[in-house]
Amino acid sequence: GVKIARDGGRVVNVSVEFEDVRRAAAELDLPLKEVLRAATAAAHRAHPSGSR
Repeated sequence: GVKIARDGGRVVNVSVEFEDVRRAAAELDLPLKEVLRAATAAAHRAHPSGSR
């Protein structure tokens, strides 16, 4: 999951649900740090700061 913080309807912060990332890393047998970085980057691309 992704948490999106908005102010006045505009995106001000995006973060991923840690437990979802931890589970994905375990299932994919990849380092948690690597999956967290990729998930965070994807969330920011999908919900850029300042967008509505």
